[in-house]
Amino acid sequence: MTETPSHRLSRRTFIRTAAVAGASLALPSAIADASRRGSATRVWSDPVTWGGRVPSSADLAVVRTRIILDEDVTLAGLLVQQGGELVFDPDRSRTLATTANVVVEGSLVMKPSSHRKTHRIVFRGINEDAFVGGGMDVLDSDVGLWVMGHGKLRLKGSERRAWLRANESISSGATSIQLVDDPKGWHVGDELAIAPTRPPSAGSSDEAFDHVKVRSISGTTVDLNGEVRFDHPIVMVGGRSYGAEVLNLTRNVRIEGTDAGRSHIFIHSRKPQSVRWAELRRLGPRQPDDEFTEAVLGRYPLHFHLCEDGSRGSIVKGTVVRDSGGHAFVPHTSHGVSFVDCISHNTFEEAYWWDGAPDTRTSGARTDDVLFLRCVASLVRSDPDFRGYRLAGFALGRGRGSVASGCVAVGVRGNDDAAGFQWPEGSEGIWRFDDCVAHNNSVNGIFVWQNTDRHHVIDEFVAFHNGQAGIEHGAYLNSYVYRNVDLVGNSLAGVLLHAEADHQGSLRFEHVSIDGRGVTRFGFLGAEPTLDGRPAVICNATITGVTDADYSLDYSGDSIADRFDVQSGC
Repeated sequence: MTETPSHRLSRRTFIRTAAVAGASLALPSAIADASRRGSATRVWSDPVTWGGRVPSSADLAVVRTRIILDEDVTLAGLLVQQGGELVFDPDRSRTLATTANVVVEGSLVMKPSSHRKTHRIVFRGINEDAFVGGGMDVLDSDVGLWVMGHGKLRLKGSERRAWLRANESISSGATSIQLVDDPKGWHVGDELAIAPTRPPSAGSSDEAFDHVKVRSISGTTVDLNGEVRFDHPIVMVGGRSYGAEVLNLTRNVRIEGTDAGRSHIFIHSRKPQSVRWAELRRLGPRQPDDEFTEAVLGRYPLHFHLCEDGSRGSIVKGTVVRDSGGHAFVPHTSHGVSFVDCISHNTFEEAYWWDGAPDTRTSGARTDDVLFLRCVASLVRSDPDFRGYRLAGFALGRGRGSVASGCVAVGVRGNDDAAGFQWPEGSEGIWRFDDCVAHNNSVNGIFVWQNTDRHHVIDEFVAFHNGQAGIEHGAYLNSYVYRNVDLVGNSLAGVLLHAEADHQGSLRFEHVSIDGRGVTRFGFLGAEPTLDGRPAVICNATITGVTDADYSLDYSGDSIADRFDVQSGC
């Protein structure tokens, strides 16, 4: 979909939307305007800062200078003007609650001095049905955090390891877990999510997440406040062991909506942003669409919107988006944004995403030089699950110079062509893609559906315990190389192949290991091709433990050699 107001209008009645947009919205009873006199830093609680009266819950507070938030406040909106700076007191836990927009044209700084201090912005009283969505302008109806013009976010929670793998199998009933490394920065009371690893034969293998809290930590041992409900076995892949990902979901810089109403973060700024070790929770509003719900267009938990080169140098590190109603991390035509050690957990719709376009080459949203490094998409859903066609943890869209490395997609639900990682047909980009893992997803590890002579390389990929295939590759003719791939215990096939090689490029699978573990039916399964191309080259492939056949076709009329050119060397 393309982020324009017309899309939203096409999905609901014009009269209802016009009524929302044109209504006389409730305004604060007063505006508390900080004085510009002098250049000294002021404190929020001092009436002098505000010309005699500290802002109340009925006020829109306007920040024109540098102000330290030294007390908890409730407002009817906040505007940080260009040249202004609101700094949460680093030595105290502070909460700013608001029933209306926070607009940042200057700077917003939230940097607690220790993990014992928490800085929060909480949006209360949100009416998700009132959101209009789309467009570039701040709307009173679409309550959230807006970073506009030259606005800057400087958010930095206490450093911590975002996630680690378990060093051994975790059994149901366990009250402690062993990690592969020191959980630096983890603390008593932190919330953890333990990802599923059990095989599809165990049932609900995409849903078996455990949610626990830390009771104590000793070295690499974490004691829990209760028992683990599910088994999380170690999975051996190519001589390497893959324990369950243990995700730390707690941060002490938080921007939140509530269970009754989700808010959002919208960034349309010419300045780079810094969002480090933050927790973005209950954001991404949803609205009814016929009998179901869908995300409000352009109102996502962390949305860089058409910043173009202004976003270059932005860093989002160690940040968690959780319990979200829409796409978690969205760098939409906002170039040069790095996402490092980020986690999306329990979110609706593609977690790492930006808009596609009908024409994959020349039109629509293009985002360049994006980095996804060691990021995790876990428990990704649609409403309901059967609507999740092409649902993905990571949608690797159109642009140049982008990288996905060391990332994990686990527990992506959805239907039919859903996958951990997706190269979407409406948004073709050439990515450097390496050392990524997709496991325990409802359908596929990777899904490709493109027709192109552009050359794509997928290197060092692992897919295990997915509900259909490790890799489902289409559509008709294209040029892809899969290299150094391990596919273990995926239900239907290691590789489900629709496409053939085009006549200019090649379609190759080099150094592929498929271990069916008595679960996978086929090593390579060929679907009937739609166009006349060349067979895929398969070299140095090892196939073991499949129940039906190493190579097979799900149609008649061709031979195995018509679809697969199997070679012993590369």
